[in-house]
Amino acid sequence: MRALGVDLGSTAIKACLWELQPGSPPVLIRRVSRELHLQIPQPGWALQDPHATLQTVRELLSEMAGYQALGFSSAMHSLLPLCETGQPLGMAVSWADQRSWAEAELLQKEAPEWAELTGTPLHPMAWPAKLLWWRKHEPTPAYWVGLKEWVVSQLAGLPRPPWMDRSMASATGLYVGNGWSPIMLQKCGLQVSQLPEVIEPDQPLDEFSVRTVLGAGDGPLSHLGTGALLPGQACLSIGTSGALRMVCGAEAGTDGGKLFRYYLAQQRWVRGGAISNGSLVLDWVRGLQGLSPEEILQQVSKIPPGSEGLVALPYLMGERSPVWDARARGAVVGLSVHHTQAHIARAMLEGVVFALRQVSESLPGASEIRVTGGLSRSPVWLQMLADGLKQPVLAMTEGEAGALGAAQLAAGFAVEPEVLARYQPGNSSAYERAYSIYRQLYPALREVMHVPQ
Repeated sequence: MRALGVDLGSTAIKACLWELQPGSPPVLIRRVSRELHLQIPQPGWALQDPHATLQTVRELLSEMAGYQALGFSSAMHSLLPLCETGQPLGMAVSWADQRSWAEAELLQKEAPEWAELTGTPLHPMAWPAKLLWWRKHEPTPAYWVGLKEWVVSQLAGLPRPPWMDRSMASATGLYVGNGWSPIMLQKCGLQVSQLPEVIEPDQPLDEFSVRTVLGAGDGPLSHLGTGALLPGQACLSIGTSGALRMVCGAEAGTDGGKLFRYYLAQQRWVRGGAISNGSLVLDWVRGLQGLSPEEILQQVSKIPPGSEGLVALPYLMGERSPVWDARARGAVVGLSVHHTQAHIARAMLEGVVFALRQVSESLPGASEIRVTGGLSRSPVWLQMLADGLKQPVLAMTEGEAGALGAAQLAAGFAVEPEVLARYQPGNSSAYERAYSIYRQLYPALREVMHVPQ
């Protein structure tokens, strides 16, 4: 079967067409992509243009032909206000938007059990904080949806989205068990009539002539795309941000709100932690130095593990798990005259590895970590991961795991993804001193970070 997966990311929208057969490796037929970056109108804001997103998806679909199934993957936590006619009242508020940090901190104090109940940590990425901010500053809309639901409803010719998939709903912070929580809705000043009906991610949509499903969140779908569905297998997604997850049951806890618990599909859940700074860090460093990603990584490979005493907090966009602090900021400690730009670049990337290691310490030990995303083709980065996390790392042949997971949901069966390369931990001891310092930095600098600008 030819199945098409469309991934609505934070920096690009991708469409990938595969030939899928049950239990066999997927065969990529065609991949097309368009950059569509977040808009930052002022510090702390991060928006996505729904109309530009819809137009881009239409263009990508027009370049594909002969598919028999269609599924969607999307970055989680976007919030889009709609008017009575179902049209957007402005931009979609992205997961990366930090303006509602004060509301998030207030909710953390008033309802510390919220994260455990919903599986979604109280942070500006989640809907509750965004909704409370909106009530203070903007007129009340008729409806609230996510960006993906609106785009798919427009493709279906509907005035507004009648549905949201259970995966995306589970990440809103308003969904408990099998439905919208009346207590949470009341806290946020919402009526259930303002929200769409929740359906299963693999439920076919009657509005399309080709078998089409809403799909799920990009992180959970990466487990399908990488095949990380067995106990002991972890999935690591590295895009603009990053996340490390393992499949779990509905009853799995969140380690006091440090971790998330989101729905995948077919009664599978995933539990893990998200970091706000993934390949974004590499883009920032190379922007300062005017080099390509390949040139930066080549320089980084020449610096010893541990960056010769340089340690960095890579908190360029605040941080999520395990600190969940939108006001966290980056820092570089240990600078001396012999350090170069390459040292700083390596220390920043090692900081990303250490952030993921902190997440891994709240999860069961993994026998292997399957990696997908923008940096999953870099041997330098993959070896850093294996060494820094002290676990085997597998690079998968298919780099677009979210889109592949969406295509599998649409097809209605699983395939067997292939492993491109394996990286074994071989230099882990070199990172121990740096990681010990890294763990002390955020607690030591937190108060300084929170001083008003």
